[in-house]
Formats: sequence, C-alpha cells, structure tokens
Amino acid sequence: MASHPRNKRYEHYEILRHPDGSRWLLGRGGMGETYKAFDTRLKISVVLKLIRPEQLSDDHTRAIFLREARAAARVWHPNVARVLQLHDKDPFFYTMEFVDGMPLEAHVRSRGGRLPVAEALGLVDQVAAALSAMGREKIIHRDLKPSNLMLIPDPDRPGEVILKVIDFGLAKGIRVEGEKPSGTLDASMTLPGYFAGTPHYASPEQCTGRRDIDGRTDLYSLGVVLWEMLVSGCPFDGEPTEIIGKHLYVAPPWEKLTDQPESVLALLRRLLAKRPEDRPANAAELRAEIAAILRELAPLPKPHSSPAASAGESIHAGAMLGGRYMLDDDLGDGDGGRLFLALDFRGGDRRVALKLMIPELVADAKFMERLDAQIAAVRGSAHPQMLAPLTDITRSGPGAYWVREWAEGISLLELVRARNGALGADETLRLFDGLAETIDFAAEKGLSMAQPLLRKLFVSSTPENQGKDNWELLRARPVTQWPPFRLRWNTVSFRSAGGARPDGLTMATETALSVTDDPVAVLGFLVREVLGGDPKNAGPLTTLRAEANAILARAIEPGGGRGVFPTARAFWGELRAAVGTT
Repeated sequence: MASHPRNKRYEHYEILRHPDGSRWLLGRGGMGETYKAFDTRLKISVVLKLIRPEQLSDDHTRAIFLREARAAARVWHPNVARVLQLHDKDPFFYTMEFVDGMPLEAHVRSRGGRLPVAEALGLVDQVAAALSAMGREKIIHRDLKPSNLMLIPDPDRPGEVILKVIDFGLAKGIRVEGEKPSGTLDASMTLPGYFAGTPHYASPEQCTGRRDIDGRTDLYSLGVVLWEMLVSGCPFDGEPTEIIGKHLYVAPPWEKLTDQPESVLALLRRLLAKRPEDRPANAAELRAEIAAILRELAPLPKPHSSPAASAGESIHAGAMLGGRYMLDDDLGDGDGGRLFLALDFRGGDRRVALKLMIPELVADAKFMERLDAQIAAVRGSAHPQMLAPLTDITRSGPGAYWVREWAEGISLLELVRARNGALGADETLRLFDGLAETIDFAAEKGLSMAQPLLRKLFVSSTPENQGKDNWELLRARPVTQWPPFRLRWNTVSFRSAGGARPDGLTMATETALSVTDDPVAVLGFLVREVLGGDPKNAGPLTTLRAEANAILARAIEPGGGRGVFPTARAFWGELRAAVGTT
C-alpha cells in the first residue's frame, strides 16, 4: 500500500467525508492526525489515527507512535476509549473506539458554565478511574482537558453518564519562549526544555519540559478540569507563554471558590500544587479523597420540626442530599415534613419533588413501616396518573427523605382557589376523566394512604408540552379551552402535627376522606368539593340537575358508596351521563 498523505482507505478502514467531500478530520496534533472512519468489516465507526505526512520519515516519531498505540491497547477499562487495531508499517496507523457522545466542555457549557459540586466530583472520579488503569500500564496522558473527555449515556443506569478518556498523546505543542523548537512534539518526552500539552491545563513540570514527569502531571490537569467545572473558566488565562508562566509562579485565584465547600477547596489546593510531591500520590489516592468528600456532602441537613422552626434549622436552596439531589426551591411545610423542588444530577438534571421528613415521624417506627410499605407499593404499581416515587425512604442519621416525580403544572387546590371556590360541571367532567379508574386501581392495590385531595392532584403538561404551557395564564381560562393535559396524583397522603392543615375549602373533604376507604365515596366527596359544595350543607348543588344530585348523594351518604355502586368507575359513568347545567 502506498503511504499516505491522501489515502481514502487504510486496509479495511474508509475515512468518512463531510457532505462537501472533505475528509472527516477529528483533530490534528504535533505528531498525528485523527479522522472518523468506517470499519467495512465490522460495520462500525472508528477513530483512525495517522502520523502526519511530514513526520512519516522520522524514525523517532514512528517509534513513539507505535509505543503509544501498544501501551494504550493494554488498557481495558470502561472509562478509556479502546484501541482496536494497530498497523505497524507504512503508512502507520491505529484505530480506536469511536465515542459518539458529548465532550465535557459542551456539557458544562450547556449547563451555564458551572456544574454542581457532587456532579463535578463524580465526573472527576471517573477520570481518576481511567488514570488508575492507565497508570498500571505506565501511561501518562499529558493532555487531559474537557475536549478529551467524552460523555455517553449509561445504558444500565438511565439518566446517568459514562465518561471516557480519549486521545492518547496527540496533543498540540507550545514552545516556551526563548527555547529551541523541537522537531516533533513527542521528542519533548525525552528532550528537556520543550513544552508538550495544552497551556491552560498543563502542569508546572510540563511547562518546563522536564523529562521525569509522572502520573501526578495528569492529576494537576484534572485539577484544572475540576476548577473549570465549578468556576466557569480555567485558573489562568492569557497568551500561551503568559499562561505557562502563571502555572509556574502564580497562585490560582482562590477567591473565586469562596462559595465551595472547604473540603473541595482543600482538594483543589492539593491538585494544583506547584510541586508534584504536594499532590495526591496517584489516582487511587485521589479517588479515596473524592469518596470522603462525597460522604461529607451526603449527610441530611436538619429538617424543620414544625412550620415555626428556628432559623438555625432552616434548609436553603443549593443544599445537596446524598451527593445527588440539589434543593432548588423550598416549597414549605407539608404532610409530615418539608417539600422541595430538587434537581437530580444522576437523572439528567430532571426536576423531582423531595420530601424531607420531620424527626417526630422518623422516630415513629410503626408509621415509618407503613410509609415504607406504601411507597414500595406505589413504586411497584406503575400507573400513568400516579406520580411515581423514585426512591424508597433514604435514612441519614436522625433524618429521612424520599423522592418522587415532579408534576409541572398546578394543583387542583390552586385551580379551584383561582376560580373563587368552584369549577363548572363541564370543566369537572374533563378534569376527572380517567380518575375513577385510578381510584379503583389504588383500592385494588391496597394503597391505604392514597387520598385524592385537591392538594394531591395536579393538572400537568403532557410530556410533549413540558416547559411550553403557561399555567399562570391557563388556570384563568375554562378547562374546556386548555391544550392537552394530564391529571397526576400524589398517592402518598398523611398528616401530622408538623404538616400543613386543611383550610376552609378542603376541611370537610379531608375530614371525610380520613375516615373512609370506600373508592366511590372518595370520588363523590372530591367531585362535590370541586363543584363548590358547601362543607356545612350537604344539600343539592345548584350547578347540577336533580338526577345528578341524587347520584352524587347516594355516593357519599352513609350506607351508600360501594353499597350502591360496585366501583368508582360505575359511579362516575352514571354521574357523567346525568350531569347537566340548570
């Protein structure tokens, strides 16, 4: 085979091309070029790495190229892109796994330039795991940076990512001012005085061209990556030679990290130490430090014991639970604890509802056993109208919390209040379509804590309209004029001394539902409440015809309910047929 520079195929690998016919170049370094190619035998995309045409005649470059390929091929680790094949004669190339993901730099940019501490540390831990595997083969990457760290979805853990380290040894070289230029980038590995790497992420020893660098140089670079994930920018900026000088002689601007936990600041001070001996000894030691920090961040903040809890017990937005959930908005005291809107950083930054339990309930073993059983039962009874618990109860010291789906929209309580205490019959029919079947389903599954209270039912956007519906405006419009929506039900209901108390609008219904598990009566009380029934007067509703009032009365009167209608669905069918306006 003729040597490149411009071959189209290399053995059974074909370099792919852009629509304009140009070769699909992925990167170019001081020693090599990287292309996206297609393996015509396995029918997969690969990364094909070549020695640059002008370097082909250099025996030293070829030797280093082959050594790097063979060393990288010995590294088999989920966080490292694999070498697939080496062609060790002219035109000298090797192929690697093509990682079809998002570069870390793009991920950080998509999140506004900063990541939460726990997420950033988790990604650094994955890089450290890759460095440990590389260290066992005596490989030093020398060019760790966000563009060389790729994120792909984890097929076994929905919402989580796998980070892969790519690009071994094909980095750009920047010459230190005043030094004689090197013929090849990788000669700098053996000749003193030349810089190899990317200036923003280079260690001080790289900046001086030292020959005796070891794996701690990559730990320094990883410290810069961590800094960038937390601060939105590298510690040092400027012209290449200026940046190199700062790595050597200037302290990082630590004042930019005043909002970070002290343990994270201490870790960064170690990683960005000018002297290699002041950094962690190796990647394994770094991983141990990261694990300790994540354990420190995980303990549960002290929850409110009542709505009147002291300021010292308050929990603020930005707190992290379990190294995973960041509390984004305090929604106030609710059933048995405090409710937060939170971001799940292992679930693709999805919004979730997090309930922080009050200590009095956590100490009640019988109640917690019942709550555990209810949450487990709902998790095991998937239903499209039920807001699914995403975790069982997580205990941390004297506290506990659990997490469920978030319903984007408004509660029925908010809607009814916005309509001065009542909805029309036609609106109620549209809102509650399908709820009767869900109430029957909950009864069949024995979900004893499932009460369809106004504050537990949410009018929510459909999946395709998430983030598009303006619920502030929609709640003022008739339900019959709304775009498609869905009703979601939080099926875990209980009250305690520290929980929210029902107001005048919901008092009668909540009191009634607390003493009955009859699904027909449950739905009847709810319908009457939404239609504006007077809690102190069980007489006929003026918004319903006599036939519909009679059906509703049989559903909620003593001896009625399931004694008259076999299911909530049967009751709803009769009521729906009879409903009309006066």
